[in-house]
Amino acid sequence: MKALVTGGSGFVGSHLAQALVREGWEVTCVVRRSSSLRWLRGLPVEYLPMDLVRPSGLRQALMDVDVVFHVAGVTKGTRREDFFRGNALTTRSLVQACMESGNERLRFIHVSSLSAAGPAPDGRPRREEDPPAPVSWYGRSKLLAEEAVLRAFPPEALRILRPPVVYGPRDLDFLQVFRCVALGFCPVAGRGEQKIQFIHVNDLIRGILLAAKCQEPVGPVFFLSGEGAFDWLTVANAVGRAVGRTPVPLPVPIPVLRGVGALGTLLGRATGKAVVLNSDKVKEGAQPNWLCSSDKARKELGFQAVVPFEEGLASTASWYRRAGWLS
Repeated sequence: MKALVTGGSGFVGSHLAQALVREGWEVTCVVRRSSSLRWLRGLPVEYLPMDLVRPSGLRQALMDVDVVFHVAGVTKGTRREDFFRGNALTTRSLVQACMESGNERLRFIHVSSLSAAGPAPDGRPRREEDPPAPVSWYGRSKLLAEEAVLRAFPPEALRILRPPVVYGPRDLDFLQVFRCVALGFCPVAGRGEQKIQFIHVNDLIRGILLAAKCQEPVGPVFFLSGEGAFDWLTVANAVGRAVGRTPVPLPVPIPVLRGVGALGTLLGRATGKAVVLNSDKVKEGAQPNWLCSSDKARKELGFQAVVPFEEGLASTASWYRRAGWLS
């Protein structure tokens, strides 16, 4: 089987490329010319350097591919256009190349996000049949990407996967939480009561592979989540146990958080470099709950998360230390 993986040099994409190689797939990774290939070194994969907005030569590369795994995307940006270019426009270009390839057996696995569906304002975990209601530029751009692939592929050839917060080795975003806790504190939005779900990258990869193997004409959208839902105070204490510290929670009122986010956005625009905490992230962080149900994935894909949250945090902390990212 031949796979084409977009975003293969990134956090999730590199883990996926490794798993595919272990299972005997022939793997081609689409990567930006500026991307570091450190996580792919030593793997028997081919590289296809290109900008997915203008993917020259991609149509030819897709002619003998069995499955496209679309993992590439933008999670941080300084402007609305950054998200829509990096998520919606790139996906449209990739879909167009798939259609122009003439490859009728091609199947498409699209890694989206819970952000495309939106939060769970009533506290009930979101299900696939719920109307999407994204609250951020990131979420809206991911939803537009989903709509592009839904228009292009029949249900039996398409799987759209929506994970919540993904964590694990190589992740730079959640690393910031570990670093704060290692210093002895952890900022929390409001009173820290927001409920959030997580999924370890190993569980996500397992779900992606199960989705690739399922060829039944079922509804193509699936939530994939780890077990349990946690408020930020619980998360901070769990991370504290992983790094050997007892963090002091620092409640940040939502209006203050919005002000900090606005400053982060201005700083990003001034420097041209996206910062982790900006207005778009604050819009998501101010929501009461980010919950979803994996029942459909369990029934139709056979998916079951197996990495306990605290165990996943501990192994992630150990990896960060070995990599020199956490003292």
